[in-house]
Amino acid sequence: MRVIIGVVLLSVVTHGLDVLIRDHKTPIKKKELVARIPILAKSYKISFDINPNFYSLDSKNILFFEDGTNVGNFHLGILGFWYQNDGFVINAPINGKSYQKKILDKFPLNVWTNIVISQQLNDRNFYYFTVNVNGENAFSIDNKNTEVFKNVAVYASNSWNLPFDGSIKNLTLENGEPGEHLPPAVLNPKDFVLNTDKEILKNDNLVAVLSKLKKSFIISFDLKLNSFSNEIRSVIHLTLGEDNVKYGDRIPGVWISKQKLQVVFAINGNNNNLFESKPLPLDVWINVDILQQYEWGLNYFYVYINNKKVYEILNRNERLFTNVKVYAGDPWHEAQDGSIQNFRVFNIC
Repeated sequence: MRVIIGVVLLSVVTHGLDVLIRDHKTPIKKKELVARIPILAKSYKISFDINPNFYSLDSKNILFFEDGTNVGNFHLGILGFWYQNDGFVINAPINGKSYQKKILDKFPLNVWTNIVISQQLNDRNFYYFTVNVNGENAFSIDNKNTEVFKNVAVYASNSWNLPFDGSIKNLTLENGEPGEHLPPAVLNPKDFVLNTDKEILKNDNLVAVLSKLKKSFIISFDLKLNSFSNEIRSVIHLTLGEDNVKYGDRIPGVWISKQKLQVVFAINGNNNNLFESKPLPLDVWINVDILQQYEWGLNYFYVYINNKKVYEILNRNERLFTNVKVYAGDPWHEAQDGSIQNFRVFNIC
């Protein structure tokens, strides 16, 4: 199974890809829990891109995988990646011991470098541990004493070292042998979404998991449409897990259909309260704001397009939703042909 790492429960796949940090420049922070992996198999592949801002002589942590055992100031974890003493250091359990080795010198500053750490079963029936940098091998060793780890926490970076001065993106995990069924990684829930970068809309594009979507909130994004279809095409979708099974599976769902913006939200006991806009233009940025807020003790739901209010309704059955998956292109519909930027989801206190 493959995993990408930024928290959301992903669907079970067979030797698929879990995305833990997406294709967005993400600053490395101390004690930044990214995800939890229920089972880390003997066979895995971890890939990420790193962009250094500055080098110092101190030990700086970048990535840290640990299962909660033997935790202390000098704990090296299941798998760790550091910068220290003018080079990059890998730590991993090799042949029954915690093995630490400097494998790389400095990378160029302000340039993305790809790192792939993998452990794969070879034709001699034991495991081969390797580190590749930009597609070239930097370190390899036979590992004849491998283990399976459970309830593995993934940090970028850990809580006791200083964080590396740089950014990370595209953190992914391919977990297990081909055909092996493993539970998916669980992304650490976020309090808000803030993606300012331009991004092409894609099918099944999980952006984040929100810990809560409160009764008062604001969702905002800019949308550029390249073409229209007679079919429903997905833009964004906030859901408790499904397309349209229970109250809270569309909070909201936003689609384009026949040149019009459709916004569906759970309102007044109706799972599918629908607003449909007038026809929209192609090839220009369109700002969309979707919000719900209290006014004089009542909760109103609004839709704005280009700062103009186009929809308003009183919601007498407003609710707090937890563990909300946030998609920019959902898994159940084809993605709209277009781009999104300045995608924000914030609760209003």
